[in-house]
Amino acid sequence: MGQYVFGLVSAVFGIANGMLLLLSFVERPAFGLIRNVNNPRVNDKNTHRILEDIQRFISYRGPTIMAILVTTGFFLSLYQCYLRKYDIFSLLNVGIIVLFLVFSVTFGREVLRQASQVSFTGGIAPARAALRKVILLHHVGWAFILVILVLQFSVTIPT
Repeated sequence: MGQYVFGLVSAVFGIANGMLLLLSFVERPAFGLIRNVNNPRVNDKNTHRILEDIQRFISYRGPTIMAILVTTGFFLSLYQCYLRKYDIFSLLNVGIIVLFLVFSVTFGREVLRQASQVSFTGGIAPARAALRKVILLHHVGWAFILVILVLQFSVTIPT
């Protein structure tokens, strides 16, 4: 089992990376909201469509799937840390995963709850603000996952 743990951790976080990459492609037309919530280049119709897609993704339990993936990766990384005799890269990887889980629980739940409750009858401003937060959340999550994968590849190199 030990020889497969490194590949399993990489696969789990690779799937999580793929989910965030797909969300990034959906959100791409609204990237202008990152710098300015009132960016005139971001079409209101696109904002509604993208936020509806995000709400649909939330209703399909996408965040729950991501939490299961990251939690599975965490426990596999702990086992990997044990197998590697608690070397610095393994410990750093586990630490970053813990930071990611804390970040997700602390900020992610609230942002996604707000995004799922946005009404499209209340004007465009709340939808733009909610979409901006979701885009930022996904970008931060993607950065965490990429750092975890880079560290994972450094852990995978035999010592």
